[in-house]
Parts: sequence; structure tokens; C-alpha cells
Amino acid sequence: MMVLVGEHAAESSQPCRKGAIHGRITVSGKAYGEISMKRRCSPMGLQTFYPDSDSADEGADDKRAVLGEEDSNLRLLGGRISVQVALGVLNPRERDVIVRRYFGGLTQSTVVNIIGVGQMQVSRIERRALGKLKREMQY
Repeated sequence: MMVLVGEHAAESSQPCRKGAIHGRITVSGKAYGEISMKRRCSPMGLQTFYPDSDSADEGADDKRAVLGEEDSNLRLLGGRISVQVALGVLNPRERDVIVRRYFGGLTQSTVVNIIGVGQMQVSRIERRALGKLKREMQY
């Protein structure tokens, strides 16, 4: 690791004020990368904390900020990916009807008006497409 100290910093025997060190030290790109990696990889205690209780631990708030909370959408991600993959087995018309009905929130009547076929035809397309999706998504 290579750290270069500016000439004026070497001459000064006075301690640096907070924030003043920025102008005195230049760190090479490689050294900066090493320092950054060490900061990211520093060990952290994994102590149990209870968000609803009053913790006497001073760092509890910091730990909560770092650990965060479970993203409720994370559970749905796997299902969404599976559905996207399964939609690939549908023909373009089936996919269009399913996407408009279930992802666009449109009624069959609205889909009928958009794609220009009868309501019974949209119903058949939807039923056939849902059957294909069900078979495709069974593990």
C-alpha cells in the first residue's frame, strides 16, 4: 500500500483539524481500493436485538440501520421470475390476454374491445393460457 503525504503536511508538526487532513494526504488508487475493501469486510457482531424493546446497547440503532428489515417484496420475487419464465410458453395472443387481464388489471370486456375479438373467445384464450401456465409452473 502506498500513501503519499504532501510536503506541507510533513513540515507541520501540528495535529490536523478534523476535515483538514483531506488536503494533506493523497492515497494511490490501489491503496484506496485496499482501504475500502478492508472497511467493507471488517467483522461485525451478530448480536440478537429486538426492534420493539428498549435496548441499552448504544449501537443498537446503528446495527438496525445496517441489518435493515426483510423486504416484503423479496418473497414475491421468486414467484414473479417463475411467472415471467412460464409466460414464454404462451403464444403471443395468449400472453397478451394474460398480461392485460392479470398484470394490467383489465376486465374481459376491456380486453375484448382492445384486441377486437368476442368475449367468449377471450374467455377461451384466457382459460387455455391459464392451463398452460399451471402445467408449466408445477414443479
